[in-house]
Amino acid sequence: SIDGSVFYDKELLAVDNNPLSPNYGRLYVTFIKFHMTGASGRSDYCPIQLATTNPSGTPNTWTWSGTSVVPDDPGAKGVGASANQWAMPVVDETGALDVAYALEDCNTGLDRAFFFTRSTNGGSTFSAPVRIDKPGQFADNPNIQDRLPNKKARMPISPSLAFDPTEDLLLFAYQNNIDRQRSGADISIQTSDDFGATWSDTSNVAVTPAGDAAPSDQFFPWLAVDGSTGDVFAVWFDQRNDPTNDLIETFVGESTDGGQTWTNVRVSDEAWDPDDAFFNCGCFIGDYNGIAVGGSLLYPVWTDGRTSAGKPLGQTDIFTDVMSLT
Repeated sequence: SIDGSVFYDKELLAVDNNPLSPNYGRLYVTFIKFHMTGASGRSDYCPIQLATTNPSGTPNTWTWSGTSVVPDDPGAKGVGASANQWAMPVVDETGALDVAYALEDCNTGLDRAFFFTRSTNGGSTFSAPVRIDKPGQFADNPNIQDRLPNKKARMPISPSLAFDPTEDLLLFAYQNNIDRQRSGADISIQTSDDFGATWSDTSNVAVTPAGDAAPSDQFFPWLAVDGSTGDVFAVWFDQRNDPTNDLIETFVGESTDGGQTWTNVRVSDEAWDPDDAFFNCGCFIGDYNGIAVGGSLLYPVWTDGRTSAGKPLGQTDIFTDVMSLT
């Protein structure tokens, strides 16, 4: 049966791979639980939930249990502390579960702030939320439906959380419109060297060779850390090379100093038009890209509409270009 009073969204997975952790092998899945109100499809509250395994015995005998990361708040009318989205789980080297998330209104794409919480007991309880963004350093997409100016597709903040075990460093990247009038939508990053208790000021990931914020719009970032070197990598969509700020390319960035400074390289070899990449409306191109690093290789993955037939049957494909780090 289907419970029409709830809707689940944006499930993401983390694994405790530390053999010294008391929760070694445990799986963590964060997701958002929208509590619907009537036939309107609107939600009264939409807090983060967590599902975890009990890793005893063999994996095919594991069972799942659930808990609330953020409490329910009936009557909240879709705003406030129980209005969440973009929950990002990672397990740090102590075996603790770290979760970064946005305060996003349940019924629009308006993101009001970013918060962080941590569980040191396998997801049973969580610390008091800590605000990540700082006054005057973050602004959401100016349109509450997540459409950047003069664009048809939804392009939300799409944050990403990663952990560097070589420096015990948390890294959190997201689309930021605080300097929209000067450099368009930027990719900002903040870091924490005390397991989320405090966070750094923002710095730019998408940059020019001179280190300035890249022009035009950048969005859909994702982070990965080389656990042996601590080098940080990011992938994102970038429109810096199109004077009209329409065509999309994919860029990769690297930081060797914990996210403080970055070098950028274009990884895609052809630009594409998002207006032609989703049926007839051009109104959706996904919400994420992805990147992974292992050994001496980097694996960026992105949505790409270069082969789209255009309207009315526009479509996208999944592209990659494996990059050598040597």
